[in-house]
Amino acid sequence: MPALMKFLFFLLLFVPPAAICQVVSNDVDIHKMEIDKDIFRAMVTFSIDEGVALAGCYEHEIYQPFTVVVKAGPSLSRAEITTGIWADKDYRQGLFMAASCELRYYYNLKRRIRLERTTRNFTASYLSLEPFAISKPLIIFSRSKADAKPASAGLFLNIGYQRQFRKTYLNAFFGTRIGSKIYLSSDVYNVLHGSIAFGRLLYF
Repeated sequence: MPALMKFLFFLLLFVPPAAICQVVSNDVDIHKMEIDKDIFRAMVTFSIDEGVALAGCYEHEIYQPFTVVVKAGPSLSRAEITTGIWADKDYRQGLFMAASCELRYYYNLKRRIRLERTTRNFTASYLSLEPFAISKPLIIFSRSKADAKPASAGLFLNIGYQRQFRKTYLNAFFGTRIGSKIYLSSDVYNVLHGSIAFGRLLYF
């Protein structure tokens, strides 16, 4: 898992999110300009800080180009633990619950509409503020729950790109955690935030 997270970190750092999420297809989506008011998705994400996660996602249009995105689900990720009499840092994999409520601004959405490019369900680049919360570990592999870090919460500033083609959903973003104290940490996973997500559109 650490190797995967390092790969994702460098990929998200050096490759623009829009380039990661481009969908190559010869088919024509007749609904490519449609934007639903309420959008439900199921997705799997590969994240720098949350590892591999399954999530339900709900996106609601506030007023174009602003939306709110709520995500929640289980996450298989690393857990910080302390070992030895000197409280040395170590890591083990654990199962957590993660949730966030994100305010997005799609800064190139109106331009894409004018150019008649694909905007299906907010297919565009965005900036966002993402308050998040991660539970205490439900399961720690090879360690007791008492050794694991407690629940945490914070705020991220993200830049990202999402695309929907028919019912298939792709998203990539990169961000940094807001807060002066966090930058005193030498652990890059406490400061940086990024993810690649694959999902499907759901109807209710």
